[in-house]
Amino acid sequence: MNKRKLSYEEQINHLKSKGILFNKVSDTEALEYLKLNNNFFKLKSYRKNFNKTKAKDQYVHLEFAYLSDLAIIDTRLRMIILEMALNIEHFTKVNLIQKITDSDTEDGYKIVHDYINSLRDAGQASLKKELDKSLHSPYCKDMFQKYKANMPVWVFIELISFGTYIYFYLFCAKRFNDSSMRKVGFLLKKVKTVRNAAAHNNCIINELKKKDNTHKPSKCLQNALTGIGISRNTQRKKLANEPIEQILTCFYSYKLLVASPGMQKHMAYILDEFKTRLYREFTYADNLLIKSTFDLLTKIIEVWVPLRQP
Repeated sequence: MNKRKLSYEEQINHLKSKGILFNKVSDTEALEYLKLNNNFFKLKSYRKNFNKTKAKDQYVHLEFAYLSDLAIIDTRLRMIILEMALNIEHFTKVNLIQKITDSDTEDGYKIVHDYINSLRDAGQASLKKELDKSLHSPYCKDMFQKYKANMPVWVFIELISFGTYIYFYLFCAKRFNDSSMRKVGFLLKKVKTVRNAAAHNNCIINELKKKDNTHKPSKCLQNALTGIGISRNTQRKKLANEPIEQILTCFYSYKLLVASPGMQKHMAYILDEFKTRLYREFTYADNLLIKSTFDLLTKIIEVWVPLRQP
């Protein structure tokens, strides 16, 4: 049975019925926020980061203003993830092309041919369908038409999706017997997942309580966290949350792979502003779950992508 659509006034009343408070934001301000800035379904998802009373099923010390604050922070984090992922993808491509260019046994064409032949029939058909989409792109059409009969690697990686690129990258890692590339390839899988969530505007910090991550965290990420003083106990708790693990993997991959000093400096400014924004409105002192997560992000930003004073 479909749930009845709620008016904006009814949405406010529904939140109140769950114990959500309007001390820091008035009913009128909240109503305007729901009309102009965010939708009810998305905003209320952040309530999952707060505790309830067992007796009355009411949220404890949860202000509407906390929900809107977390929504804004989440939006900024998604934008950071997107920019990081673009740069991570770019620099792994730069490094891959460098490796192929410097190789005496690679001509740039055979590696693409061999990759395609390594795929099963369904995989080849899927790749052909993906590449054929370039015919309808004003950005890739000419490139595809020029090279489709015999495609070099520097064209191939410009036409395929990030997901397909990761499979190709891992193929190259195996071809070169390069263990470092294999490790990077598995980092890229996690970067891709959180990048996709950010690109689809999914909330990524609205369920911090979840501890159902079935994927083993990267050993290099764990070692990097240990190296900056993050205890094994904290790692166990935080990495059990899959979105947090993927966010941290993205931050670590940026530190590891983005070689440009200019891009590092640019991202340091963005992250310094984000770090300040985390606690600008509220300290979240009475919510250890949120505060500990924000403290972890702050520590990582300060050590991995620091803003260096001129």
